[in-house]
This record gives sequence, structure tokens and C-alpha cells, in this order.
Amino acid sequence: MGVDLGLKDFMTLSDGFKSGKVLDMKSDKRIAKLNKELANRTNNFS
Repeated sequence: MGVDLGLKDFMTLSDGFKSGKVLDMKSDKRIAKLNKELANRTNNFS
């Protein structure tokens, strides 16, 4: 059985089964922004 890890789908098996969606760039930017805000909040309490 073969496994392909890709950009559109997280994992595609050789029998055609697809698992999960990879986050798009818009979501990646939002997550990065939220992580930065969280880091700033936690650093300010030290």
C-alpha cells in the first residue's frame, strides 16, 4: 500500500482513500497572527 502526503489532501492511500485537508495559506496567516498575539500576552505577564 502506498501513501502520498500532499498539499491539497493530507494523505492519499493507493486505494484512493483521502484523509483530511491541509490548511490553506489564509488559515496559516491567521494562526501565525493569533500565535504572535498570544506570545505577546504571555510575555507581558512575566
